[in-house]
Amino acid sequence: MQEAEHFGIEALSRGAKEAWFCDNSYTAIKFIKDNLKNTNLEENSNIINKDFVQALKHLAKENKEFNIIFLDPPYKTDFGTKAIEQIIELNLLSKDGIIILETDDKNKKEEILRRNDIEIFSEREYGKVLLIFIRKG
Repeated sequence: MQEAEHFGIEALSRGAKEAWFCDNSYTAIKFIKDNLKNTNLEENSNIINKDFVQALKHLAKENKEFNIIFLDPPYKTDFGTKAIEQIIELNLLSKDGIIILETDDKNKKEEILRRNDIEIFSEREYGKVLLIFIRKG
């Protein structure tokens, strides 16, 4: 199970009102659906089988706003920082919402901090994995 999927399922199991899952891979989407079915958490789940750019635009058209957005992009890509930029530009984050970016690249912090409208307020390291906690500045 990928981290973002695990995070969403865990949030639902602890009472989250809803969770959205996004992946452009049909295989990953099938895996997510199977895990949601096995945990009886399908009812409050929404799945988008698109790339992150299309998915974020879709969510913006529906006027969605999120308290927590967990990003688990493929390592060695700039998808995470591009997603953060789009989330802020499309106003998908609630007033007190946070973005959690999972990465293995310690230099992602510098990329994130180039924007003056967001701030890193925490980070956690787990082996080679770094979780960066971001909010509007």
